[in-house]
Amino acid sequence: MAVEFALTATLLLTLIFAIMSFGIQFGARIIAAQAASEGARAAAGGLSATERQTLARAAATSTLNSYGGIASLRTIAVVPVGSPVTRLDVTVALDISAFGLSKLSGFVPSMPAPSARVSVQVGGY
Repeated sequence: MAVEFALTATLLLTLIFAIMSFGIQFGARIIAAQAASEGARAAAGGLSATERQTLARAAATSTLNSYGGIASLRTIAVVPVGSPVTRLDVTVALDISAFGLSKLSGFVPSMPAPSARVSVQVGGY
């Protein structure tokens, strides 16, 4: 009886930790995509390249702050593209390595760091 329980419990705990780890990764990817989208949306309202970058960074930071601890370690990059700026790329990357379940990478396979990039056209139609 104890042998069956030990084998079953090991498999069950592995499955539970894998589901939790995947859920955290999936949630972090959704958070990164939402923050990048909000940053790009806010950048569209700026009049100059500097104002667009400031608005995009502020909107992405505000969105990430609303999610609490999972989005505390982050990188937000706002990059103008083109010689006359025709596009603005907003990239949000989250570092969830300090989060609890990511330390189980030997036990549960880990995924790459969650990130998202959204581009918004500057000017024109």
